[in-house]
Amino acid sequence: MKNNAASANVWARTPTGGQEFEVIYYNSNYKGSCDAISANWYADRLAHTYNENASFQGAGNPNVWAGCYIFS
Repeated sequence: MKNNAASANVWARTPTGGQEFEVIYYNSNYKGSCDAISANWYADRLAHTYNENASFQGAGNPNVWAGCYIFS
């Protein structure tokens, strides 16, 4: 089930050695189109998952957010 979120913020995250992102995915189980938001950043309108997002994860590995729309 998708949660209809249009925006997101990552104010509470602090990078732990290198760039760190919260990655939001269109589908469950970290699949499909994605948006990646860097630590201490705000996305007022998600690009690939606007109103259609189903899962998210924190990621410090650049391979995880490869191909995502990057907010930073």
